[in-house]
Amino acid sequence: MGAQFLAWGLNERCWKRSKLVAAVPRVVLPFEWQGAAGRTCWHHVRRVIEARGGDFAYGWALASFGPTILTDRQVPPLYSRWVNHVVWRDALDRLWEVTPVRDEFDCTRRWMPTTFIADAEARFEIATDETCCPQPAVYVAVRPEGECTADCLCEAERASPELQDLWLDRALDSIRETGLQPTNWRVKRVGQRLRDIWIVANAAGYEAREALAANMACI
Repeated sequence: MGAQFLAWGLNERCWKRSKLVAAVPRVVLPFEWQGAAGRTCWHHVRRVIEARGGDFAYGWALASFGPTILTDRQVPPLYSRWVNHVVWRDALDRLWEVTPVRDEFDCTRRWMPTTFIADAEARFEIATDETCCPQPAVYVAVRPEGECTADCLCEAERASPELQDLWLDRALDSIRETGLQPTNWRVKRVGQRLRDIWIVANAAGYEAREALAANMACI
């Protein structure tokens, strides 16, 4: 059963990755409204629909590139994180972002455009007044060194509770292998489901490795 579950998870993850890579993202502009008081995107869209009509538009939003790297230098990220998201489709079939972005450092909220890929099959696993649980995020490597990290983070969000920390530890180890040093990480859980993995890393080791490689190239 474990091998079957892992194979299904791999196929599901690869299918969603290929779907995202093949799609053309669009930029959804923010629609500022009163009442976005820190609940989920699903709650926000529902409230706007109640007031103005329209419908839910499910899909995937580019949440971040990771890990968040603490350095003044330009260090390329390892992966992008696409989260299950919903925006508002108005009566004229236009899409609007009705959920403000939360800053992970100072916890402030601000209105910003969203890079979005519409997907009618990306409905939330649970969507009620009490609980909203999106589908697991899809992590996509943006350079070869990020392949292992992206795979491990995808598995962490799809794993059973007893294996979630194992996959997270493997992801952190794979980041260390690139010369980056994870310094902080945060996860969000909805019941027994792991959602929203955010990792901060220091680039000192990466910068030292890059400097050594540059010196060796000059010899």
